[in-house]
Amino acid sequence: MRLPKLNEVFNLAYRGIVSRALVVFLMIFSLGGCATLFGDNDREVSIVSYPSGVNVYMNGVNYGKTPTSLVLPRVGYTGQIITLTKPGYKAQTLQVQTEFQAVGYWNLIVFPVFLVDAGTGYMFKISPGSYSFDIHLESSS
Repeated sequence: MRLPKLNEVFNLAYRGIVSRALVVFLMIFSLGGCATLFGDNDREVSIVSYPSGVNVYMNGVNYGKTPTSLVLPRVGYTGQIITLTKPGYKAQTLQVQTEFQAVGYWNLIVFPVFLVDAGTGYMFKISPGSYSFDIHLESSS
């Protein structure tokens, strides 16, 4: 029976470690798409109104009164619609604009992770002009 040489043992062990590390890396990488891992995923929007104390609604849910900051649940292709109401003033709606994250193009290299970005909503980001709203409400009279 021939015993393996020491360098053969080291080569086999090294290849085993490298292949395991590569498999672990690929598994972790496949859990998140490029936009999920490296994109601009800030979902906070600030709203200031004149007059202050305006009710803020999103998807029919009251998120308090202005001035306030909202963390959007999931940013999709169409963004979110926010409605501002106060007795004696006209209701006003705001559209949070979104845009495709350029880092998402890297998903074309590893196609299945595209589904991760689409499912988490990180494929799109809030447009720079939609992070902060400074609104003047019109009187209803």
